[in-house]
Amino acid sequence: MAGIERTRCLDNGRRWQVTTALPTIHIDGGCTEELQGVRNDTPVLVNTHATKVVPPVADLPQVAFVPLNWNGLALRVIGSVSLSAIAAASVAKLIPELTIDILSEAIRIELGEAGLVPELIEKNVLAAGEAFSQMAPLSIPERVAAESRRVESVKLFPLPFYNSTSAGPTILHPGSAALRHTGDWRVETPEIHLDKCKRCFLCFLFCPEAAIALDEQNYPHIDFQHCKGCMICYEECPPRAIFRRIEEEAYGA
Repeated sequence: MAGIERTRCLDNGRRWQVTTALPTIHIDGGCTEELQGVRNDTPVLVNTHATKVVPPVADLPQVAFVPLNWNGLALRVIGSVSLSAIAAASVAKLIPELTIDILSEAIRIELGEAGLVPELIEKNVLAAGEAFSQMAPLSIPERVAAESRRVESVKLFPLPFYNSTSAGPTILHPGSAALRHTGDWRVETPEIHLDKCKRCFLCFLFCPEAAIALDEQNYPHIDFQHCKGCMICYEECPPRAIFRRIEEEAYGA
């Protein structure tokens, strides 16, 4: 199973998202390093409204893309874009030993330990059950493991110790955070309706990523290359001039 954290791809003006255990995948320029090791018959679950997924570039591996509308299911059953239980249920359907009862109990335990209220936990369980039942069976070929080699002896060698000041990378170039376009992380997108805006500046002040700027008339505008979709601006806006949209809806998918 190919994991997917999330990514957005542009395909004839439509954006679609992918979900996997791999890091964020950028496929807008034919860059496929993150898909190294993925075989042509690897199932890749795609979170999208579309019924068919067409890769935007030709040099991607010919994997088995499976479109699933996780966002729609989450909004309808849970009331927010909470995808963890739904994604887990879709993958669990591919493991014969996992039943919906085992999965439901695991979701209740994990979300309970995370401090969620019982009502919200049961909504996640209900959404997971629906995702589990909707997931069609997939054919995953068995892999034949390479012949193992017996290791006669292991030679130990000393490992160097690095203190906290030298163990991690050091970035000396100032302002380099702006070079990382974190807008690819969004699931929800804020939309500012300037006709309702009172120019109170609260969205500008509260944005944790400094992704909101003011124009010469002090109206706010969002830098979508760096907006992560945390929706703090939506929560803080007194006149409710900011609306929240699912990423695909916001981009007219």
